Amino acid sequence: MTQNYSPYPIYYTVTVNGSSPTDYNSLTGNQAGGVDVGTARKYNQRVWVTGNTEITSNVMSNNETIVINGYNVAFDNNDLLADIITKVQTASKFTNVTATNAFNANCLTLTNTLDSMGYPFYVAEGNGTALSKLGIAASTYSAGVSEVGGAFSSFGAGDVITINGVNISFTGTTTIVAAATAINSRQGETGVIAQLSGGKIQLASVYNQAYQLGGANISQLGFTAGNHGGSPVTLELSENKDRANLRYNQIVMELENMATPAYLGSWFSTGNQDGNAAVTTLQFTVGFNTVDWVTTTATSTEPSPGTVLTGEAAVKRSVARALTRVLGSNRNVFDPTLQTYGVQTDRPNAARVIRILVEPWDTVANIATIENNITVTQVPYV
Repeated sequence: MTQNYSPYPIYYTVTVNGSSPTDYNSLTGNQAGGVDVGTARKYNQRVWVTGNTEITSNVMSNNETIVINGYNVAFDNNDLLADIITKVQTASKFTNVTATNAFNANCLTLTNTLDSMGYPFYVAEGNGTALSKLGIAASTYSAGVSEVGGAFSSFGAGDVITINGVNISFTGTTTIVAAATAINSRQGETGVIAQLSGGKIQLASVYNQAYQLGGANISQLGFTAGNHGGSPVTLELSENKDRANLRYNQIVMELENMATPAYLGSWFSTGNQDGNAAVTTLQFTVGFNTVDWVTTTATSTEPSPGTVLTGEAAVKRSVARALTRVLGSNRNVFDPTLQTYGVQTDRPNAARVIRILVEPWDTVANIATIENNITVTQVPYV
């Protein structure tokens, strides 16, 4: 067969939707978990900060900017929260920081991209006061094992909370801002810091360690007494996240059966962001050096065997094949089980080698059904 060789690279944006039109995210057992780049341990270490101001209108001015890891992200006076999120996401290839409103529908959250979970990042004001309008403090953010509490109630004189056995006492009526300040003044002793997050307190560990909360008035902070270790919160959920990661790895292997990608990146997910559930969609970009390499043939067990698929159809079939595979791997799985040691909390066996089994979303004969949950679009002008 004669091929018309093209010397130009070609790129595709791939989106795997775990929920629609077929809801594969509701599957249980070895079929659970969806598709994800992150592992359970990486989700537990993920660094994030949520603004303390709800954005319900276009609050920015033209050419206002925020600085993320040294890169300026610019806004204009028509930008709503969705536009702000999109602009931060677009800049993520330069910053390794992305944006979401998954933690609070009306507030901006800045967090690690999927491939850089656990890495510190810094944000600052650029031109204007855009960062202040988002309710985010200029700072370097590095603490993981994050958790946001429930409703906050002001403390009164004599109220006490404990963090890792350290008493924090209040001498008078204390607002949420003052409470965060009081907690942060003791972080050298507790290893825990507080941030304002959508009108609530967000706690995180300076050393990516679990922590113990207590004291007679801890509920006023919006937290329960006991051990806190971020998320995922159970070993089963950790195993599901590693199943999701194995499916993603298999997708890469299937794409490599056509040719080794020249580019693989720009990962982004929607839906759950804390590792306790499958993400709704996983999106990434894959590039090949020539379009002639992007071809595959339907196998004898697939619909229309022998059909040659090229371009977007070939990429879609390769991704779908990964989701029909039975997989198994011995994985070093994050175990979030917590145990109390006096006033301290720890994970007695934070890493366990477990045989992770992955069952397919559907059979090869029904691969077209899986393909309905996959969108592949050639990136224009590249």
